[in-house]
Amino acid sequence: NGLDCFMGNDPTPADDCTGSPLAPLLYFCINVTYNIFILALVKQGGALLTFLTNTVTFPLSTILFTLPWPLLGASTLNRFVILGLAIELSGIVYYQHASSKSARPEESSSTTTNATTGKSAERTYLLTEDQGRSQYD
Repeated sequence: NGLDCFMGNDPTPADDCTGSPLAPLLYFCINVTYNIFILALVKQGGALLTFLTNTVTFPLSTILFTLPWPLLGASTLNRFVILGLAIELSGIVYYQHASSKSARPEESSSTTTNATTGKSAERTYLLTEDQGRSQYD
């Protein structure tokens, strides 16, 4: 029945083969393009960037399925889907915030007093995880 429907013939009166063969071929082309893009992303950007890209793809596709697509129609979002999207998006935002915060080194200032002159001098230190405090002022 599937091949008959793909060729544009309705095998039985109950079957609706509207959109064949354009819809399956369009799906095939988009799917192959998406997979080539993902492979290129793994090669150029690494596994972490690919994981983040796929993580963002899920909420976007969920939102896009609420639009009235030809042959599919529009789907509705219930409260559990919305809650799941909110949790996932907040996790992505938190991850991006935490990773950008850990990528920037922190600065700290300390005031020291010279024992011989009695003058105080403020020094700025760069805090790094692997080296501890290193003075750059």
